[in-house]
Amino acid sequence: MSEKNDFITRFLLEPLNNSIFGLRQVTKKFGYFKAIDGLLLRSIEEPLFYNILKQNYHLEVSGQGFLPKEKGTIYISNFQSQLDPFIIGVSLMHYGKIIPQHVLPLALGVDSMIMNLVRMNQAIFIRNAEMDEEALNLCSNVLVEDRPLIIYPELNPNPGNGKMLPFTLDFVRLAYISGATIIPMAILGTDRVYGPKSKIISLKGNIKIRFGEPLENKKLFSNTRTLDYRTLEKVSKKVQRKVKNIWSDLWAEEEEKKRY
Repeated sequence: MSEKNDFITRFLLEPLNNSIFGLRQVTKKFGYFKAIDGLLLRSIEEPLFYNILKQNYHLEVSGQGFLPKEKGTIYISNFQSQLDPFIIGVSLMHYGKIIPQHVLPLALGVDSMIMNLVRMNQAIFIRNAEMDEEALNLCSNVLVEDRPLIIYPELNPNPGNGKMLPFTLDFVRLAYISGATIIPMAILGTDRVYGPKSKIISLKGNIKIRFGEPLENKKLFSNTRTLDYRTLEKVSKKVQRKVKNIWSDLWAEEEEKKRY
């Protein structure tokens, strides 16, 4: 199994992603980056990796009806595996027809294979537990450009099996400043494919993603004149409960299937 994973990594995933990354750099130099990058993502990478996820991991995505018409939206997800950004990014491109940008801890870039996979989602990496001014400005610019952001407030992959780490508060501050809608969402099953303690990626599994009902900015921050710590914590916990409930529903449905 290990040799098979090594083979896929060395001779399929890394060469493919490095080639596409190199092509992106060339198009950026000559001023054709955005047009060519969109073509690469939508015409080559998204259908290729989506089919791999469907075949190997029976990927199921639900709640697409909650995907908003406006694209400058903040998606808040649980974080079970280093594979989550890649899988969620492919799913959003497939079902939402949008190219997302992720906010991820810098430590994620240590794994060369994961780094290659995340490149297609054009991540913003943060150095510390809290976003610095530069990261906040980059995130704000993405939203102003009417592009979606996917944020993982746990910052690190959680223990899995429904156990979530505390959410940081930065995404609340960003939502307040930008006025963006928050979409709570959850991913299930990636902790069994490549969890924090895994040494290799399992080539089989069952992965589910569900988008939840949008949380409108006006309702989240109603009667909020100044964004104090109490409000930050209150909104953060509310969003985390929404994410946890979505995950729990996915888990219950999966358990129900096992009975038959």
